[in-house]
Amino acid sequence: VLVSAIPIFTVRFIYAGVIAATSILWLSGFAGEGIHFINLFFPIATLTGTLVALRTAFSMLGAPVVGFLSDRIHGRRWIIIGAALVIGGGGLWFMGSPFLPLALFGVLLSALTASGVQVLITAYVGDSTPPSLSGRTLSRIFTFGDLGSALGPPLAFLFLVSFPLASLFRLCAVLSIAASAFAFALSAYKLDDR
Repeated sequence: VLVSAIPIFTVRFIYAGVIAATSILWLSGFAGEGIHFINLFFPIATLTGTLVALRTAFSMLGAPVVGFLSDRIHGRRWIIIGAALVIGGGGLWFMGSPFLPLALFGVLLSALTASGVQVLITAYVGDSTPPSLSGRTLSRIFTFGDLGSALGPPLAFLFLVSFPLASLFRLCAVLSIAASAFAFALSAYKLDDR
């Protein structure tokens, strides 16, 4: 069951770590210090807050969808987790685009991944762990996720010293797809009988 920590670490490293730390840099690449709209100026910090709110709203849409799929497609939780990570990887790849509409589509697409993966991992652990160990197991898995959140920002900025932001997002896409391969491999072992 502790193998569940790998997708959680990946999702938290990417979304709560790298993306959270670089959102303002990413958006300033398109909007500079801000934008003028109908005689109003919206500074980059306000635009970034709006972007984060949109990401959160889309992320909230992902959880019920994957929960619904998980309840309907029994025994396929790891496949759904893997598919969510692939979708997130595609969104991250698009975020590296210099074309704003495609990059924004990538932001919204990748936002669907984080909540969905966390919901399914929590359900998997709840179903696969004896009640006397479920709290301890979940705390270890989410502590590993917190480690990903903590490592994401410093590693992102270390990477940005030598490489452009688009490359960082594409590297995160590769990491997400690698985690999906791990999830697909676990599904082959029939770890999930629900």
